[in-house]
Amino acid sequence: MALAGFLCVVVLAGPARAQDMIPPPPLPDSSTALPPPTPPPPVESTFTTQPVHTGHHIPTSLVINNQYFDASPGGFRSYLETIRWSNPQLYAQLSPDVDRLESRQTSSLMLMAGGAVVGLATALYGIATVSNCVQPAATDPNFAADAQAWGQCNRDNNSRMATYTFVGAGVIAAGIIGFWITSPKRGDLLDVINKHNRASPEPLHLQIGYDPTHQLAEAGATLTF
Repeated sequence: MALAGFLCVVVLAGPARAQDMIPPPPLPDSSTALPPPTPPPPVESTFTTQPVHTGHHIPTSLVINNQYFDASPGGFRSYLETIRWSNPQLYAQLSPDVDRLESRQTSSLMLMAGGAVVGLATALYGIATVSNCVQPAATDPNFAADAQAWGQCNRDNNSRMATYTFVGAGVIAAGIIGFWITSPKRGDLLDVINKHNRASPEPLHLQIGYDPTHQLAEAGATLTF
């Protein structure tokens, strides 16, 4: 038994000593190690700002002393109200001219609105007042004559609706043409601007292509008269 115990101790101690004699794995040689991969350069995104096209006309403004007013009779009236008490003489010179422009603008809008209302009413009247055409029954003893009358009634209704629709469209077109003829043009507004600049040491500038409400330039021009 003592011999067996001794052999067990020798067997168990043998592997431990053998494991201590195994050398550790060699460390990698720093001279032959591959360098870490170089990270790619950062990607730079280039953004090009394009003007936003809103589908409406290029905005125009009247500019004086960093104040913006719409380039229209209404906008000029808004400017005049700012000088009504500070420069009553200039206000009195320009107010009648602006009144005439505003009156023309109101009349032109009334022409267009009136043409649209009357034209639509005319077309609807032609549709609403058509005759009631009754289709004859196949058992009608006067079927041939009644069928002919029914067909003529439908033709008269179609002709009536086409006539009233055509007249209504003509009235609408006349209102649009009247609006274009009577509405004040840019030249009329420029005449008042020039009159203002001749009488005032602070000229009005007509700025085209900049929307001060959105701080957006769609085009660029500033005109001084």
